[in-house]
Amino acid sequence: MRLWDSGVTWANIEPSGTSGTSNVTWDWTKLDQLVNAAAARGLGIDLVLGETPLWAAPAGSTTNYTGGSAAVPKNIYDWNLYVSTVAIRYANDNMIYETWNEPNLSLYWSGDMNTMAYLNQQAYGDIRLPAPNAKVLTPGFTSAGTSGTNPFSQFLSSTYAPLAHSDAVAFHDYPTAASQITSVANSFESNIKAKDGNVDKPLWLTELGCDRNATACTSAIAQSFVNTAKSATDVQVLTDVQVLMWYALGGGGQYFGYSEF
Repeated sequence: MRLWDSGVTWANIEPSGTSGTSNVTWDWTKLDQLVNAAAARGLGIDLVLGETPLWAAPAGSTTNYTGGSAAVPKNIYDWNLYVSTVAIRYANDNMIYETWNEPNLSLYWSGDMNTMAYLNQQAYGDIRLPAPNAKVLTPGFTSAGTSGTNPFSQFLSSTYAPLAHSDAVAFHDYPTAASQITSVANSFESNIKAKDGNVDKPLWLTELGCDRNATACTSAIAQSFVNTAKSATDVQVLTDVQVLMWYALGGGGQYFGYSEF
């Protein structure tokens, strides 16, 4: 079960603090509730890490709708403390961590891709030390593109070796037709192979939904997308896509992804 837009961002969990110190306030109420509810149903959690609390962001930063900021943390200690504390708390739970949401969109990330790769590298170590069985996904990009200058390609080319510090590559897609899922997945795979042809990193489609500008999304449309993706996987058209999570038929500000493969 993927948690995003669920009131459990970094800013929600660590609402106040003094940057560069352990003098912070934690609020585990909602995340504990969701992790326990998932465990009771035999589900794992894909927790999306970020967004930066204002107290940990540079002066002048502003919040987005998540309550956090797209800003680069001003002190890496704050990021390490947040990620490691979360990983320690849920070390015995079935946890997956997506190291940021859609860093190719300015709404969620204002830094460059090398810095995002650095946060990903740091998170990988912070998580794996206390929770060696947890899975760590790359940030979930919304687009790969075909040019070597696209954000996903820049991320892969970072000196911080993101493919070596992740178990799978997360990506997001909002197609106008189910058939487009294949081409989007292939563009991500092409970028990975262009970086290192010897790497066979699985793809996780952690956020799939209807095109926001298209006709209202119904349960029937959602099911057709899921069925198409599953069929493509069954015949090995999407052989590298291991997991699909649908986002969001919920309402009231609560959106949960669920796994279909």
